[in-house]
Amino acid sequence: MSTLVPDIRGFVGGVIGSCCSVVVGQPFDIVKVRLQNSAVKTSAGEVIKSIYQKEGLLAFWKGTLPPLVGIGFANSIVFGVVENSKRIVSSFNKPEEVLSIKQHAFCGAVSGTVNSLASTPAEGLRIRMQVQGKVDPRGDPHYTNSVDCAKKVFEGHGIKGIYRGFASTLVRDTLGCGMFFFVYQGLAKKVFVGEAKNAEDMKSWQVFIAGGLGGIAFWCPIYPIDSIKSRLQADSLTNPRYRGSLDCLYKTLQELGLPGMYKGFWPCAARSFPANASMLVGFELAMSIIGRDYS
Repeated sequence: MSTLVPDIRGFVGGVIGSCCSVVVGQPFDIVKVRLQNSAVKTSAGEVIKSIYQKEGLLAFWKGTLPPLVGIGFANSIVFGVVENSKRIVSSFNKPEEVLSIKQHAFCGAVSGTVNSLASTPAEGLRIRMQVQGKVDPRGDPHYTNSVDCAKKVFEGHGIKGIYRGFASTLVRDTLGCGMFFFVYQGLAKKVFVGEAKNAEDMKSWQVFIAGGLGGIAFWCPIYPIDSIKSRLQADSLTNPRYRGSLDCLYKTLQELGLPGMYKGFWPCAARSFPANASMLVGFELAMSIIGRDYS
């Protein structure tokens, strides 16, 4: 198959892996978002208790539809672009030469850049559903469900409203995905299967561990960027507090200091391991069935 003709198998595997990730990770994510947008000092345990007592168990999966659809689509892009990027990059290698860790990281960064186009609206709508009624809406309408949220945001603010926080998401996804695949493939080559092989040669339990640690590696360097993104996307569109990413960064540092940029990090890290571990296991199992085409 020509390296310039897109191969859809990676996209299919990404959807399957994403479904596993969203179901496992959504309860952790809502706690992270509530912490990031809390105006008072609180803990993850207090947030969990409050959600359970006041909103019920199913509230931990509130706003699941946008990420299930949007992040499913986004992860399809991530893995589809990664697999196709690896085919292109490997065409410049010697015959039978496997991709290096740096080449895997580069392919991951490319996928993150493309993915931000889909993840920005998906995460923005999800965050608005998760925080409405919990932070000052400053004149925004009440959304009855995810579809209603998308409709009202688009009707009131157009593409600009749907893509609020895009710059932050672009930086986060590009750096984060590069780091994710650097660690994931690095663990495969340095710890589990050796330099002459890639991650798909690992056993499922090894994929689980490498995928989980790769997920944590995604967040460690870029979590403050995600905090800015979440604050922008939770902000009112009708009467916004922040003019953009830099204004949000400046005001957040003034209000909370540098530690405030890491509010919600531990629930995020706790979510990241099982969500990404399950996503990679689902993806690699799917790819082992449908096949892949790169050295």
